Formats: sequence, structure tokens, C-alpha cells
Amino acid sequence: MSARYRLRGASAAPAAGLCGAIGIIALVMQVWQGGWGYLPPAAVFAAGMCLAGYALFYLPSVDVDGSGVTIRNTFRDLRVPFPRLRAVESGYGLVITTTDGAAIHARAFGTVGRPTPDTRRAIPAHDSGDHTVTTATLPVRKFIESVASRYAPTGAPSEHPRVERHWAWDRLAFAVVGVLGVLGGIAWSVAL
Repeated sequence: MSARYRLRGASAAPAAGLCGAIGIIALVMQVWQGGWGYLPPAAVFAAGMCLAGYALFYLPSVDVDGSGVTIRNTFRDLRVPFPRLRAVESGYGLVITTTDGAAIHARAFGTVGRPTPDTRRAIPAHDSGDHTVTTATLPVRKFIESVASRYAPTGAPSEHPRVERHWAWDRLAFAVVGVLGVLGGIAWSVAL
């Protein structure tokens, strides 16, 4: 399988949008009540809210390809090759258990809510291309299990790649700059 999937939770875009909306509403209200002098600090706050929402809610995802699963959490990337995958659970969020017993929680699918049409809809399988899918936790679990059963290589576990862990510097930088923008905008507004 040469297809690559980027899977996001159904609440990712609305949560990021809510953060941005709060920032923009604060900008409008600050300028409305305090005048144009409050525009620069309110704009810094709004930009910080948009950036923090993007980094903390929209960017975390689960990537699946023919060789394994990559959990792209807010601060860390964890690559689990299929031979190192022991179990996938979706009871209280998406949890991947590796052969060494480590439980990896996917930030993109942190909770299980009420059943929605996305819960019953399977993720379509493609042989090639890059696909971004917004879905629920249960279809992600079923999709990972089906891909792992079809494409997992055989042989001794010592012959297969290990689980890789890396800092997610892009998301970490966006989150830090966003939070600093929020705090800086608040401090600047208070100082006026």
C-alpha cells in the first residue's frame, strides 16, 4: 500500500476555530470598548489564540501507511511499525499498545462521544495517494487493524524497525508562540 492517510478527529477543526473565534471576538470587543489604541495588543492576542488553537487542536493527527502508524501528538511524534503493534483500543480515546507494553495515547482522538454517522462509516481504502480524513475514534481503530493485518511483515520482531519517538518541533513552536502571543497581548492590554 503506497497510500498515506492523515486522520483527524471530528472535533479538531471546530476546536481550533473556536479558539480563533475567541481571539477575533476579543479583538473586536477590545477595539470597540477601548478605541483604536487597543488594536495592536488585541491583534497580538487574537493571533496567539489562532496559532495556539491551530497547534493544539488541528495539527495533532494519526498517520497510517503500509508500514506503520505515526501518532502526531502536540509535542511528540511516535512511529509504530506494524510488527511492533500489539493492540489498538478505542474505549476511551485511541490507544495503541506496542509489543514492549507501552501504551500510546493519540491526542487527535482523545475521547469517545455520542455515536455519530462518522462512527458507523468506514474509512475508504485506497491503493495510492495522500488522503486526509476527518472521522471518529472507532473507524480509526478498525482501519488501523485492517491495514495492519494486510500489510504487517512476518518474521522475528528483532528483525523489524523499533518504535521511534521524536519531538514535534513544528507543533511545539506554534504552541509556544501562540501561548506567548496570548500572554503578551493580555499583558500589553493591561499596561495601556
